[in-house]
Amino acid sequence: MAPLLALHTASQEEKVLLVFDDIVLYKFKERQVFDLADQPFSPFNLANEIMTRTGIFADGREVTSIVIVDEATQTLQL
Repeated sequence: MAPLLALHTASQEEKVLLVFDDIVLYKFKERQVFDLADQPFSPFNLANEIMTRTGIFADGREVTSIVIVDEATQTLQL
């Protein structure tokens, strides 16, 4: 829930820097939860939302996102 809350809060502030650490691990855990719930997929794609809500917007807001991917974790889990 923390990444979703951060993205929502960023839409209400003037200048925001978001750092998402180990996004692959988050996606892996999300997939496990949806598999356990017998859902085919998540209705929310964190990577897409980060890219959509990052930038300089017409109303003067600036949202900068740094996404960290741990390659060792990625190869072990996927």
